[in-house]
Amino acid sequence: MSIAPRSVVVIFDGMCNLCDATVNYLHRCDTKRILRFTPFQGEEGAALLVGKGLVGPPDSVYVI
Repeated sequence: MSIAPRSVVVIFDGMCNLCDATVNYLHRCDTKRILRFTPFQGEEGAALLVGKGLVGPPDSVYVI
């Protein structure tokens, strides 16, 4: 019996070309499909950031 790896959430700026390119690269390299991606402009990304005490638009990429 194998234990599924925990997923890691990458929260990024969905309006940033550099962030989009980084997400595309990470998605290609993530062969075990551990990473999940969500923009901070979306409902899930915003809720995760607020849950971690981060309010307002982030100035970076966050990994939770």
